[in-house]
Amino acid sequence: MKKKEVKKTKKKETKKKVKEDVEIVDKKILKKELKLAKRDLLILGFVGVLIVVAVFALTHKPIPVAEPGDIVKIHYLGTLENGTIIGNQTITFKVGAGEVIPGMDKAVVGMAVGAKKHIFIPYEDAYGAYNPRLVFAESRFRTRNRTHTLSFVKLNKTTTDEIKVGKVIKTEFLPWKILIKSINGSNMTTANVTFEEEPVLYSLYSDPLLLPWIINVTKINSTTIEYENMPRVGESIYNPYIRHTGKVIGISDDKIYIDFNHELAGKNLIFDIEMLEINKTSNAKQLENFSN
Repeated sequence: MKKKEVKKTKKKETKKKVKEDVEIVDKKILKKELKLAKRDLLILGFVGVLIVVAVFALTHKPIPVAEPGDIVKIHYLGTLENGTIIGNQTITFKVGAGEVIPGMDKAVVGMAVGAKKHIFIPYEDAYGAYNPRLVFAESRFRTRNRTHTLSFVKLNKTTTDEIKVGKVIKTEFLPWKILIKSINGSNMTTANVTFEEEPVLYSLYSDPLLLPWIINVTKINSTTIEYENMPRVGESIYNPYIRHTGKVIGISDDKIYIDFNHELAGKNLIFDIEMLEINKTSNAKQLENFSN
């Protein structure tokens, strides 16, 4: 009886052990399968991300932004620091080409159509520092010679009148007429003409193509003409030598003071700008020194 019980017990233990071994194997297999499933999910997820990125890249173009060389249209409201409005308009310009102040050129780079920006531009990036040396003092009273000599060819280009000794004609380079005194030479291609200026005493002359302001002829003699410059304070004057337009800021008994500084020189500026249009150009990359 005892032998049967022992044998029965051993048989139970063997079955139990086999069962445990099977469970261990099943767990290992399950664990391996879970690991493989996780790996497959990761691969599928990565592939899915790649597909999404590829589809996005194919269906969505990058938003263009302004770069040096582009032609842009913007609207701006510009003010001084005290709130005084200096401009409220729409302008078109080539970025980086120096068509606007440096601070504006730099501010629009990187802006997309519809973008808005509030910027502070120091005077160094606007119209520069105020330069006292650009304030000139001109004499109110001037004297010029009456008699001059010019080649027949050059004089003939400035008048539609006949050039003949003793004749008074009108030219394009003087506000008053001239009297032909002599013609030296019979060959008109090489001849020189001597003439005398013929202004009218105490007459006011005003010609925007020839004179910066009104002048008054005060004295005429055989060799010279004296005249008075008569500008108004606030009047604008263009100086072709420095290529600047100045403004008359004061008049004394014998001097006229003209300021050729820009009216915004030395002033910090504030702008609200909105990008309206961007026109990409082929030479955008040629402006290499823009950011320097």
